[in-house]
Amino acid sequence: MFPSVWISGRVLGALYVAYTAAFYLRVSTAKSKRPIVTSKGQPPDQDALFEYRGLIHVHSDYSHDARGSYDELSRAAHRHGLAFLVITDHNNVDAIAAGEQGWRNGVLLLTGVESGRCEGYMLFVDIESYIHESISSTREALQEYLRQGGFGLVIHAGNCRRAWKGELDSAIDGLEILDYADQLYDCSVLAKLNAFLFYPANRALACLRVYHRPAETLARWDREASARPVVGFYGPNMHQNVRILGWEPKFPPADAVMPLASNHILSREPLTGDFQSDKRVVYTAIRNGNLFFALDILGDSSGFRFSARQEDSSAVMGETLPADVETVFSIRLPRIEDNSQFEIVIYRNGVEFLRERGRELTFRATQAGAYRVEVLTRVPTFFGRGRMAPWIYSNPIYLRP
Repeated sequence: MFPSVWISGRVLGALYVAYTAAFYLRVSTAKSKRPIVTSKGQPPDQDALFEYRGLIHVHSDYSHDARGSYDELSRAAHRHGLAFLVITDHNNVDAIAAGEQGWRNGVLLLTGVESGRCEGYMLFVDIESYIHESISSTREALQEYLRQGGFGLVIHAGNCRRAWKGELDSAIDGLEILDYADQLYDCSVLAKLNAFLFYPANRALACLRVYHRPAETLARWDREASARPVVGFYGPNMHQNVRILGWEPKFPPADAVMPLASNHILSREPLTGDFQSDKRVVYTAIRNGNLFFALDILGDSSGFRFSARQEDSSAVMGETLPADVETVFSIRLPRIEDNSQFEIVIYRNGVEFLRERGRELTFRATQAGAYRVEVLTRVPTFFGRGRMAPWIYSNPIYLRP
């Protein structure tokens, strides 16, 4: 009896080892690194806009629960081709007094704050000072930071544990649509387990396993934007800090988080190296919604454009044109060098308006509304041909009476 049990145990052990080896071989060879191959050259019909990639909602060691100095973050950002970081630590802007803002290692570092409010969490940016305890209401806080010339953005809007409660104050300028930490919190247990198992062998596939279209947050954005301009953006919510039975590894590291996704701001002015001028350029683009955000892990989306024109005027993302006038909208994807398939989906006030396959699209409209774009592509999965999910999210172009 005992020899047969021992032999069965050896067989099961061998099968387990073989299965584990096959699993990690499959994971490590799965297509996941930049499945969309884009050209580094200038896109066709290059416009007069300057495009810069960066991150909003990053934490440093000025937060009690985060790690990484401004210098370390700037070096990591430079390695991954980012032009700016808006670093928003918890309930303090001590980095401003410490002289941390400015150009460092080829990256523009800007300081804002993450503020806990009774309704949820916000970022206040383009501010010079922060007072937490003495300002009780969100309305009072907004008035104070508007007085300083700053503006407020709601974050974690769709998080399952800390979603924003109630309506958005009309003085709030924007909404975090895609938060990578929230994506991890909100995904299924199976997705979390898959990501944990995939991570050692294929970091990119692990990150894509937890990614999902944030439908509820997008619906809220669409409702708000149908009434007034509201900026949508991506935030990595990067802390580089986890706690495991008293052990605090620097995880996930900046080099894992920064390549996942980014905001692409568009400006008619270039960054020049002058801190005050460049700070104004970045914050103006963010506040006006002159940006799109995309999953860089799928492919470089630089060169994507969504624009509109009428007989005597034109607009880019975040801008407004008069309604009841024939408007020609144009969508142009970056120059793609492979056979990737794309669906371009147009939403008007949150309702699907048009869906076409291809790499560019032109359509006409006159009706008032907020028009935005999602570009879908096939996201790699462990088995099969993959799943269709958004690669690029645009900010709206508005037609108003």
